[in-house]
Amino acid sequence: MSFAWVGSAQAISQSIEVDKLAKRNPAGFESYVYPFQLAILGMLVALGAWGLGALGLFDQRCLWRCPGWSYTAVESELYGLASLVFRLCWQVVLGSQMLLLYQRAVSKTTDSHRAPDV
Repeated sequence: MSFAWVGSAQAISQSIEVDKLAKRNPAGFESYVYPFQLAILGMLVALGAWGLGALGLFDQRCLWRCPGWSYTAVESELYGLASLVFRLCWQVVLGSQMLLLYQRAVSKTTDSHRAPDV
């Protein structure tokens, strides 16, 4: 899901309107780019962690006596990571929608300041 929205956001972010918006942002254009990259990184890390869990890596016995709560902690961390990635993915969708709305608003503002065609 995030990969598709990143493509859409990339197309929107290359517009003149979003460039004007980024110039007004003190953090610059980077503040729009990095959340998308972070979501993809989070997705890849979560897929890797859950893949290791599916392979049974976390089910193996420890070389020392591991307490029972350590397995619960690993399970909680995996679910927490899944929750974080879900949030990051939703942030990508929301960010893409906001860029689209900003682009449209700036475009309308620019169009209203132009002289009418005769």
